[in-house]
Amino acid sequence: MQNQQNKNTANTRTQNQNVSQRNRRTGQTRSTQTNRRPTTDTKYAPAYTRTTHPHQNRNIKRKKQRRGAVSGLAVCLVVMIFVSLSLLIVRSIDWDYIFSDKTRRPFENPENTVYGPYLTDAEREGYLTQYATVNAADVHRGSCILVNFDVPYIFEEEEDVYSVYKNKSKSYKVTSGSIFLRMETIQAMNSMMDAFYAETENRNVMVNSGFRNAKQQQQVYDSKAELNGADYAEQYVQKPGYSEHHTGYAMDLAVYDEGDLEVEGDEAMWTFNGKDEYFWIDQNCSQYGFILRYSASKEDVTRISYESWHYRYVGIGNALAIQNMGLALEEYINFIRDYSYDGTRYYITANNGDIYCLYYVKSNGSDGQKIPIPKTARSYQISGNNIDGFIVSALVGNEQG
Repeated sequence: MQNQQNKNTANTRTQNQNVSQRNRRTGQTRSTQTNRRPTTDTKYAPAYTRTTHPHQNRNIKRKKQRRGAVSGLAVCLVVMIFVSLSLLIVRSIDWDYIFSDKTRRPFENPENTVYGPYLTDAEREGYLTQYATVNAADVHRGSCILVNFDVPYIFEEEEDVYSVYKNKSKSYKVTSGSIFLRMETIQAMNSMMDAFYAETENRNVMVNSGFRNAKQQQQVYDSKAELNGADYAEQYVQKPGYSEHHTGYAMDLAVYDEGDLEVEGDEAMWTFNGKDEYFWIDQNCSQYGFILRYSASKEDVTRISYESWHYRYVGIGNALAIQNMGLALEEYINFIRDYSYDGTRYYITANNGDIYCLYYVKSNGSDGQKIPIPKTARSYQISGNNIDGFIVSALVGNEQG
């Protein structure tokens, strides 16, 4: 009997040990069989809290797996983006140039602009050039067209001229409301005469002649020939079709001063001789785009006697170049042909620091011709020369920055 009790006791102890081990594996206590948090002194903490419900444990595992998959996908996307960008960068590098001993021939760069070492001619063209479109007939239009004994003016159906009286500033006068000029000529005259008045406080200069059509030019020629003879008319007045007054860019000045009155037959004129304080106009007219068209030193070129009163608007850049080199307009037309956009360009600086770039483009005789213009140009003018091409005057910068 005693042995049987001992055997039962041993079996009971063994069962208790097995239950205790099973409880330790499942996280349950022997007495309550409920969840129990591991204590701080537990040597190994479980990876996740086990519960008495197996499906809850499976859900926790699935969530961890999904989070791991999302993280892996994100890492893959980042790696793919990095590899793609690296390939683009590598493909964009000019490896032939890097591993070559050749050096590129530098292009002319009068503006002293620094460009990258891999800039090709095509890239330079795209970065530095814009284009303006002209037609074949435009070779006869513009502020720098030549009109003289040999080169006639090509009339337009309707000339684009405006009343000087209605558009002038208060710094000068005009003899009548029937004098017309092109608007850019009037605006340049306003700027010049405003500056002249600020310098001298003199408002006596007046415009006494501007645009003339063929009929009006014939009347002037006949009047001069009748009063002073044909030789005199040839020296001072061009025949209809060959006068600069057809352009709307030429004007005659006079002085409203009875003390300087000169009478020719029954015609009264106030002479403008460009002397004394009026000499300021001769000195500074090019800063506003004007030239003294018929100077005493160029009579053999123009075949017109000295006219101190006849001024012609050609645009600031062209006027600065003409005055700087002491040329007649005929000489300048030939001179500028040696300068081109792709070759050497002519640069001139005004008193206010503005820098003008000048060059010639030959006409191809067709409509839609593209004229290259520097992309850095703040403004530009394209004028035909009335012969065979176009003269470009581009304001490309200022010495002050």
